[in-house]
Amino acid sequence: MARKKKRAVEQYTYLSVRVDEYSAHVSASLNHEACDPRQYNDKVRIYQFGSTLEIQGICTYPDDRMNEKYRITVHGQQSGEGNLDARLADYHIRDEDGLPKYRKLRGQSVPVYDIPNGLGLLQKERGTRDWNGWIWVPEQTVAQMLTLIATIRPLYVRIDERKIERTHWIRGLTLQTTDPADE
Repeated sequence: MARKKKRAVEQYTYLSVRVDEYSAHVSASLNHEACDPRQYNDKVRIYQFGSTLEIQGICTYPDDRMNEKYRITVHGQQSGEGNLDARLADYHIRDEDGLPKYRKLRGQSVPVYDIPNGLGLLQKERGTRDWNGWIWVPEQTVAQMLTLIATIRPLYVRIDERKIERTHWIRGLTLQTTDPADE
């Protein structure tokens, strides 16, 4: 008799982190791949731009994670890079013949999708109460965060966390002026 596959345990949590420190890096340069004949490719971009924002703070909610330290790195990506411009159709599962898969739901055929688990990951540092996380967002989002973080205090980060077995995913991250624990 075939054994049923055990379904992964999922848990959703909203975290509130009070921002204590931040650092930012913004760069512009010629792409090193465009300058090296061994790397030539028609799709290589000539210019390379980057922005990174690192936010550090202390968790204020939920109570079981209160006073844990969080360091979240927000990486800016140029439009067209990675999967930030992806649509639902890009995650439609295909069968061995390359045809889109469907399943029956209440008598109707519905598509089967395999969407990402999140924008990035959270990892706990072993032996401490510190967490590190990273996400990738469009560069304009990093620019808006930099504007907000440089002008307003206090600031808070709301993290929408999804835990699947032992992996913690960041499903959403919001930089805001009000404490998410009060919402």
